[in-house]
Amino acid sequence: MPAWPESTLVPPTDVLAAPRQPQPSVTAPASAGIAVAGVAHTYVGQHGRVEALTPIDLRVPAGEFVALLGPSGCGKSTLLRIICGLLQPSRGSVWLASELPAAARKRRAVGWLAQEDGLLPWRTVLENVDLPRRLAHQGDPEAALALLRRVGLDGSARQYPHELSGGMRQRAALARALVAQPPFLLLDEPFAHLDELTRDRLGELLLELREESAVRPTTVLVTHSVGEAVRLADRVVVLSPRPGRLVLDVALDLAQPRAEHQPRFGALVQRLKRALRPAPTDELVPSHTAL
Repeated sequence: MPAWPESTLVPPTDVLAAPRQPQPSVTAPASAGIAVAGVAHTYVGQHGRVEALTPIDLRVPAGEFVALLGPSGCGKSTLLRIICGLLQPSRGSVWLASELPAAARKRRAVGWLAQEDGLLPWRTVLENVDLPRRLAHQGDPEAALALLRRVGLDGSARQYPHELSGGMRQRAALARALVAQPPFLLLDEPFAHLDELTRDRLGELLLELREESAVRPTTVLVTHSVGEAVRLADRVVVLSPRPGRLVLDVALDLAQPRAEHQPRFGALVQRLKRALRPAPTDELVPSHTAL
């Protein structure tokens, strides 16, 4: 998948997770947030047609942070690309608030961050971060530098991407994804290539920047890390092996900041790992129940 699609240029007390209540089938645009309505996807591979996703209905309320978990090849990134408008589904539709993804991307309403930072090598760090704001014709020229200060890169503003470490580049890419204050933030395993300590710190930084935004962006994160999903998300959605379909949709009622030593953290990780284990089709758990 492209490292930097057009969308970026537009650029409580601890308790066990509470199962989501059954959701009605999505048949109309959501008034806010993300609505996925009966989305399925099939493509033609070397050996014929491949069913990547079976029909999926999903709502993400405005401001919520949802993590998508599933085994490799289950269609997580395919679903995220469909939500972003980078890929057309074979069936179904997606709405970002009252807009189709293409319209949201056109008005620079979608922030994107992937495994590859996608920084332009001929631009300085500051120029890279400021580009979405300029393309969105937003007025505050100091916003990019302020975000660089926030992510600890103000001293590197005049450097070029090749002069930065991997963690520094991802911090710059995170700042770029948020500089235009997009109402939607889509993350495709953005910290997968980083060491554990850097990954944890960038996850904390992501949460802090979301909280500091004028409007908290509706966020969808694709990850293979169960611990990362529990640490960051308000809610976790688990997909089955290909063809991907929803097998678990669970809210995480844990106070932030979260850490592995919290009493229920480990229990949630184990619950989600059980949901990820392959099971016969007739034993898959409906998306509105908990294991």
